[in-house]
Amino acid sequence: MTTAHRFVLSLVCGALVLGVGSARASTEPTASTQFLVLRERGPGSAAQAQPHVDRLMQRIGELSGWSAQGKYLRRREDARPRLEAGRVKFALLNLAAFLDLRQNVALEVLGSVDVSAAGGRRYHLVSKTARGVDGCRGQTVASDHAGDRRFVDRVVAGQAFSLADFQLRPTKRPIQTLKRVLRDEATCALIDDAQLTAAAKLEGGAALRTAWSSDQLPPMVLVATPGATAAERKRLRAQLSRVCTGPGEQACEAAGIRALRSSDGAPYRRVIAAYGK
Repeated sequence: MTTAHRFVLSLVCGALVLGVGSARASTEPTASTQFLVLRERGPGSAAQAQPHVDRLMQRIGELSGWSAQGKYLRRREDARPRLEAGRVKFALLNLAAFLDLRQNVALEVLGSVDVSAAGGRRYHLVSKTARGVDGCRGQTVASDHAGDRRFVDRVVAGQAFSLADFQLRPTKRPIQTLKRVLRDEATCALIDDAQLTAAAKLEGGAALRTAWSSDQLPPMVLVATPGATAAERKRLRAQLSRVCTGPGEQACEAAGIRALRSSDGAPYRRVIAAYGK
């Protein structure tokens, strides 16, 4: 082979390598963190949950052909700068965080996340004495959900009430909220479905009666950020139903997820409209 032939061959091979690299770059996320998982009221600490998220990412990577990485967070304010700076391509978010964070970041719904630990799908006013919303209105109401007033007033309450209707007694822990009513330190409590289940197991919990219940709300959501390409969104959406099956079943179970399902966003349109801009 002449020197000229070798030179031409090297150019051809180089072009092929560059072409393959470009094709991969167009469909695969970068090596930085691609996924973010935010469960503001999730069980355990972020450090405890991270290994389970790592296993979940491994499963997603196997199905998508990506080197998927994910970061588990418990605080919305930790997630906000990551999303706004374009540091992630996909995110799993609890509903209240999704509605808030989408105000400044264009988030496209790709799927829903069915979590095994109940909570956040339905809310209730409970009391030992009050009947109906009017029985709680003007009275002391304990809640660990009152910190997100816009979500409660516009989405949870569904025009049945406003937090301003109550004398709020904010709490920090779910069980503390229930005990405020059981100890007669509050007339009512605004709780979610997980707390309602827990109430039945508390001493004296049988005395609590449901005064009001919200409509059922959509589950956690899986979204794409502006940094995800159309091809990446299509690929992930196509694989979602397979993530928690077969080899992925244990990974999902450990992460507290029963199933991932693709979605066109329709189940979330009502709450997006209620939350407003």
